Order: sequence, then C-alpha cells, then structure tokens
Amino acid sequence: MAWYAAIRVITEDLASLPFCVFKKIPNGGSLVQEKQPVSQLFNWSPDGECTSINWREAYDGHVCGWGNAYAEIEWDAIGAPKKLHMLHPSIVLLKRTKGGDLFYEIQEQQQASSGGGGLKNRKIAPWNMLHFSGLGFNGLVGYAPVALGREGIGLGKALEQFGASFMGNGALPSGVLEYPGKMTDEARANLRNEWNLVHQGSAAANKIAILQQGVKFVASQISPEQAQFLASRQFQVVEIARIWRLPPHKLADFTTAHLANLEAANDDYIISCLRPWAIRFEECINFKLIGRDGYEAGLYTKHDFRPLLLKLTKDRADYYRKMWEIGIYTVNEIRELEGLNPIPDSDGGNLRFKPVNIMGLTEKLPVKGNEQSSDDKNPRGLQEIFTDRSVLNGHAA
Repeated sequence: MAWYAAIRVITEDLASLPFCVFKKIPNGGSLVQEKQPVSQLFNWSPDGECTSINWREAYDGHVCGWGNAYAEIEWDAIGAPKKLHMLHPSIVLLKRTKGGDLFYEIQEQQQASSGGGGLKNRKIAPWNMLHFSGLGFNGLVGYAPVALGREGIGLGKALEQFGASFMGNGALPSGVLEYPGKMTDEARANLRNEWNLVHQGSAAANKIAILQQGVKFVASQISPEQAQFLASRQFQVVEIARIWRLPPHKLADFTTAHLANLEAANDDYIISCLRPWAIRFEECINFKLIGRDGYEAGLYTKHDFRPLLLKLTKDRADYYRKMWEIGIYTVNEIRELEGLNPIPDSDGGNLRFKPVNIMGLTEKLPVKGNEQSSDDKNPRGLQEIFTDRSVLNGHAA
C-alpha cells in the first residue's frame, strides 16, 4: 500500500499541474501559446479518448512503475503532433540496427484469423515514439523502480500478509495443547476443531480457555509487540518514502510531522521529488514534439507549480501583496490566479505600482536652489520625485 500510495502521490500531483507551451519574447519574458498543437494536446486529450489528467497520470505511472513510458506519435499533414497513443511498457523494446541506429520494437497481439494468432513484432522509428524514461544505465532506458526496490517492497508485502493472516486466522490464546496420554486421530481432530471453534479469529481474541482431562496449554507464539510487528510496518513506510524522496507524511505517516516542519517538508517535496520528474517530462516533450525548429523559434514547455506553492489563504494574500507592491503582478493578474473576473482598465485593473520611497541606484535626489539634497538634509526629497504622478495608497502608478 505504501508503494502504491507513493506512485499515486507523484502521478496525481504532477498530472494536476497546468502544462503549456510558452514562447520567449524579445524583452526576456514569455507568452503562453494556447493554440500551439502541443498545448492543445495536453490541455484537452492527448489521444482523443481520455482526458488530459487521466492520460498524464497513466503515462507518469508507467515511468514510476516500469522506469519507462511510451506513446506512439501520430502526425498530421503539416507535421504537427495529432495524437499520442500510449503503449504498455511490457510490449516495447529499444533496440539498435546493425548500423547502430535506434528503433523501437513493439510486440503486439495479432488478430486470430483462420485459427491463427500469436504475437506480431512491429518497428517504430525513434522520431515517432514519445519515450519518457527515469534513471537508467545509458540515458535511454530507465531502470524499473519496482525491481530496484523489490527487497523493501517484498518485506512490506510480507508484513501485510502476516498481519492479515494473524488477524484472520490466529487462535488466541495460541500455542500447544499437551495431553498426558495418547489420543486417536479422531480425538485429536475433535479437540482441534472445538478449540478453533471457540478461540479462532479476531472476534474471539482473549477468550478464557477451559481445559479438562489433564490437557495443558503452552503458549508458543510471539506476540506482535514482541516481534516489533508495528514498528517494522512503520519503518517500511519510511523505506518506501526514501526510495521516492518523499516526506513520510505524504504516505500518511505523521509520526515525525508537526506544524513547525510540515511546510518545509512540502517545499522539499516539490523541489526534491516533483521538480526532477517535471523537468524530465518537459525535456521529453521539447525533444520529440517541439523539435529543434520550435526550440530555435523560442518554444518550450513548462509546468506551472503555483497551484502547489500557493497554499493557505493567508499565505496567498501575503504573496500577492508583495508581488503587487513591487509591480510584478497587476490586480487583474492576481484576480485571474484566484479564478475571478478582471476589472476594467478605468478602475486600475492592469496598472502596475511601486512604492514611492524606492529609487534607482543611479538616480539623484532633487536639488533645492544650488544645494543638493541628501537623505539627512531633505527627508522629503524622495516624495518630491512623484509630485507629478498619481499616488494611490502610498504607491505610484
């Protein structure tokens, strides 16, 4: 369960982030390209059959489970990506020709005709395959995380099975029933059945046993506490979290989490866990779908992490206020982030502001007569810079 929870956390968080194509502009900024084919694919449906978040969850889940995710690219008449047909990692192999060129071999189930059937191999050129891979030995094919972590996963699974078996089949009190004489097979079977009938299962735990004819009960089973069963299960959660670079509270282990470190742990999760996966995915899309021509034209893809970074209402309000005060956000840009409609330009919706007590390093203070003012001699000099501008609430438009 911890392994599944880890994959679910990563895939859901990554797939839920806005993902768009941007284009660099001469002044150093960038603009969202909503009409660009790649943007339309990932904001509607990459394959024309399922929603974007479902497709991305499954695709990211493949790379988390198998170390590789594959999707065959269908191009339109003008060479733009039209659909991305996801392929299961178990049927795809990356190979090389005798000349050293890469190609993908797909093992597909052949349709049965005239009693036939079986597997059919199909080759796909590298430029027709979207291949998203994790850490690997050659930079092309990723290791399967489930194989690298099989010992930790196996121990966690064994503990789950032991717990289920213990609670479902354990006879409490349990141990050995000693009889002073010799019993027939039928007598032993009857004694065992009667004992299990009264004491087997979690509902019958700790019932008092009444023994007759010299029968003695000798406890022989180690209790879960003695076997450190609960501690072992808790450690396996941390072990799985360690593999994925997840803070344990993401897997519902709050034993070491408290208000003082939870926010820092969430920030570390975004930086240490999600960000590398996001960059891998972005570069994969840039390399295969945007292409060199698009890259040279200034196109690139990017996840928007703001939905994860803007947390509590108080934190968002403080963040917006600071960004507004230094002119990074306009009122309408803040309203857009909050899902609100814009306000008209006449009401200052698209104005940018800056504090009146801030000036450039190369600016000089105003001069009165022949004497130059300084901060000490003319404390109001900074305000005089803005006498010809409209001042709103201590900020100059």
